[in-house]
Amino acid sequence: MIRRITLDNFMSHSHSVIEPAEGLTVLVGPNNCGKSAVITALQTLCYNERGGFMMRHGETECRVSVETDEGHKLEWIRQKKSVRYIINGREVDRLKGSIPDDLHGLLRLPLVESADGNGEFNIHFGEQKRPIFLLDQNGRQAAAFFASSSHAALLMEMQAAHKKRVTERRQDERTLSAEADRYRVLLATLEPVAKMAEGAAALESAHAELTEAVTVLAKLEVESTQLLAESDKVERWQRSHDELQKLETPPDLTDTEAFEELIAELDEATRSLHGELAQRGALLGLDEAPELEPAETVEVLVKQIESSQRTADYSSRQDMSLAQLQSPPELTDDLSLEKTIENLRADQKTVACFEMTAGCLRDLVRPHAEEDSGELLELIGELTAASEAVAKFEVLEEQLSALNEPLAPQTLKAGTSLLTLYDSARAQVEMLTAELEAIDLHRKDALAELFAWAKENPTCPICGGAVDPDSLFACNENSSEGAAS
Repeated sequence: MIRRITLDNFMSHSHSVIEPAEGLTVLVGPNNCGKSAVITALQTLCYNERGGFMMRHGETECRVSVETDEGHKLEWIRQKKSVRYIINGREVDRLKGSIPDDLHGLLRLPLVESADGNGEFNIHFGEQKRPIFLLDQNGRQAAAFFASSSHAALLMEMQAAHKKRVTERRQDERTLSAEADRYRVLLATLEPVAKMAEGAAALESAHAELTEAVTVLAKLEVESTQLLAESDKVERWQRSHDELQKLETPPDLTDTEAFEELIAELDEATRSLHGELAQRGALLGLDEAPELEPAETVEVLVKQIESSQRTADYSSRQDMSLAQLQSPPELTDDLSLEKTIENLRADQKTVACFEMTAGCLRDLVRPHAEEDSGELLELIGELTAASEAVAKFEVLEEQLSALNEPLAPQTLKAGTSLLTLYDSARAQVEMLTAELEAIDLHRKDALAELFAWAKENPTCPICGGAVDPDSLFACNENSSEGAAS
């Protein structure tokens, strides 16, 4: 008996597997769905029928495979115009329209030869548009078929087996009917169980509602606790706000450090100028100096005097700066104020965190508009040129620092030329210093404009990313506060 039929690329079947049931198997479906193709596939496997109609359109190989309950596997394979069989793993080809010798011994679907050997009867397949078997044949052909005693005996045996199977199925029907009556009585006995099941379902539903209510109550208790905590925080913030409102606004302080440094530098320059003028006036009335002995000791002494003079000048400026300061006020108990300030700082950090989160979400929802990046590129170019100029003048300043070292004492003429050289070098240093200050001021202005632009435009018009003013450009100050100062 056939247990499995597999069709691959056969007519309308790309891949179909049919497993016939015990007894009768019926294939149903709409027209042109491939029912007749199954019969054609079995006929092709049995008789190796020719024709290219069984190959699925666009494919190069089709296959019909049958498995029997005795464990045999029979395959018919067509590739283009060549046909081959695989019988239980053994390949058979070069058939020239015939079939393998052992095919029908395993499949058991051969044609039945008539007794006189002049005809064959197909008792296994009935074509769709032909009448019932032998009804369209004349009496001689029907007699020739039944004269084949062996096959007629098989038909009678098949008829007897069919009657036996019908009798067994009727007995099974009576047995199943009695069993169904018994189950009906049992179901009638168990009818109250349905009502009990409904009551149990109602109890389960009530239990689920109570469980959900308990969960909601616990959630409400947690939310109530959080609400009370938030209310306490708001009350503390309000008290802190009320206390801070009582404080007076501190006055605006001006930055005097730059003026103090400028005054100190002017005093130092005045003293240095008076000393040099006095030294020059004293040297004008002197005769030519005699030859000097080795002046290593004097040179060391002069260096010590210069170091002492610098220390004294620094101490004098420090005393002058400290003399202008006022005594600090007496401090009162600031524990409560410190706690209030700490709470206020913590609250400010929380508010800042929420504002930052809101700002990020707002940026995600609303895309930025692209702006012209020419102004930004121009500012970056100016800032780069200013940084290169600063580096250049730093190199010049290092080279000119060697001019500050005093020369060895010489004659009066040599001292006069030394003073002239010193005045020229000092004038050159002052000019370079003024240029350096102007360049540094221009660089700071460019940095201030750049950071102001970065604050006004928080997103980059080129890449759309966030603009960080502190890391936008590498400079000496390294922050927007340093650039502003």
